[in-house]
Amino acid sequence: MNQLISKTLSEIVNEQFQTASVFEKYHLDYCCKGKRSLQQACEEESVPVNKIVEDLQYIYSNKTGALDFTSIII
Repeated sequence: MNQLISKTLSEIVNEQFQTASVFEKYHLDYCCKGKRSLQQACEEESVPVNKIVEDLQYIYSNKTGALDFTSIII
């Protein structure tokens, strides 16, 4: 859990793009305000970080054929 809450929103989405749906569900801006850590974003929006982490971990545990956008070279 500590690993996720210290990552920025953009890092999390870049690692696993399906996580964007969790941020959208809770109205956390991962694009323009993506440099905030998950902890900071949850505090600013008064969203329980443990619920977000639970939803994110579900996505991470069920990833199938996910693309790694951090390794793509343009």
